[in-house]
Amino acid sequence: MELIDTHAHLQADAFDGDRAETLERARQAGVTRVVAIGADLASSKAALALADGNPSIIATVGVHPHDARNFTQDQWDELVEMVGDDRARAIGEIGLDYHYDFSPREAQQFAFQSQLSLAATFGLPVVVHEREAFDDMLATLKVAFREGPPSEDGGVGHIGHVVMHCFLGDTEQARVWLDLGCHIGIGGAVTFKKMEALREAAAFIPLDRLLLETDCPYMAPHPHRGQRNEPAHTALVAQTVAEMKGLKLDDVARATTDNAFRVFGAW
Repeated sequence: MELIDTHAHLQADAFDGDRAETLERARQAGVTRVVAIGADLASSKAALALADGNPSIIATVGVHPHDARNFTQDQWDELVEMVGDDRARAIGEIGLDYHYDFSPREAQQFAFQSQLSLAATFGLPVVVHEREAFDDMLATLKVAFREGPPSEDGGVGHIGHVVMHCFLGDTEQARVWLDLGCHIGIGGAVTFKKMEALREAAAFIPLDRLLLETDCPYMAPHPHRGQRNEPAHTALVAQTVAEMKGLKLDDVARATTDNAFRVFGAW
């Protein structure tokens, strides 16, 4: 069995004391590859450094909506330079977050649209964060796809695959993203019994559009809720998804691993 954690903040300070041991635990749990996610310039550079030192890791680079207020021309220039690195496989984590509003919404929209344009220029996939911004997110992605629709292999002028990260919605919201052509990332929350709508959505999402993730060190699944999350827990997410779909764990592992390779490329 091979699993891929497609969204991990493995470069976070929370792993400074045992990062190598964390990766070994992941390997023992069947999680053989990890996507290290950038959320600002510093974490993006750290993700690239992790990918440089470990062939099981690839990186994404981007500016999270929480930091959109700091998205300046200088940041843009640095981001463009990082995107040219072979280790950078996607733009992300980018998007809109109207729950916390740590950055003004106008700044969030500017940073998001700018980075979507960058993804289209380089033909890269995007990893998208959306919280309480469904309507604006949908409108923005529709415009982006009209200008450069998602394509199977990316390419200049076209956004690659779009991943709706940490999906917490219901079946109808999942249907909207699927109709738009997105992949959907499911994390630890699907293991929570009270997340009935999310669990139903996990059963509904076609297996060829599903990705597994932890969002570690955040969002630990049951029975580790409240503790530090880590890539090894991808196996718990996979098991719950298999149960929701009435499938064998191996089938979910095989399909979601294939999906990760299709979105991010093999590594």
